[in-house]
Amino acid sequence: MHHVRALVEGGIFITSDNILQLASIKWALHHFEVINAITTGASLILLRPGGQLDINYLCKTMTDKQVSTLIASATMRRLLTDYITINEEKVTSMKYLRIFAMGGARVLGRQLVALASLLEKNSYKARILNHYGLAECCGLTAYNVDRNMLLSNNKTILDNNVALGQALPGRQLVLIDDKGQVITNENVTGVIYVNGENLLFVVHRSHVRI
Repeated sequence: MHHVRALVEGGIFITSDNILQLASIKWALHHFEVINAITTGASLILLRPGGQLDINYLCKTMTDKQVSTLIASATMRRLLTDYITINEEKVTSMKYLRIFAMGGARVLGRQLVALASLLEKNSYKARILNHYGLAECCGLTAYNVDRNMLLSNNKTILDNNVALGQALPGRQLVLIDDKGQVITNENVTGVIYVNGENLLFVVHRSHVRI
């Protein structure tokens, strides 16, 4: 419940949301779709069987049901943005989006330029979020991706950077070096350190601390 409360306090899920259930193969993303809709009182929009593989139907559903929250895997993000880029009239499917969330993978800026451009055209208020890290903690390290950075056309930034932004309420999210010191300078490699309420101490049968 600490985790769900943090998502609500951070404005990631609200009671008036229409959350599209993509039934992703990543269990953590599927968890976000179902559990957060139930616990916050939001509406969960169901697709017909196999509907997530029919992008035209998916776009129509997003428009007809006024989908405001979409939680996608990297593959689904690419499929959706590529399809809408080719079929420009489908950009209206993003009209009601408030949150476009991804999870589980490191994403460079250049990989999100197409998505940011589509949202800029048709959904001025949409936030791009990435739930970063292992499945057991990716929901706790959600951060905003800076759309202005994505639209800057700065090749150096887009090819080499992922802006972590702000952690959820009740969380600490910092980069530390090999001496355990917080990194404050640019161009320094470090490890993401997460601290806060209700975090697992270790992954079962693993030395990895979360």
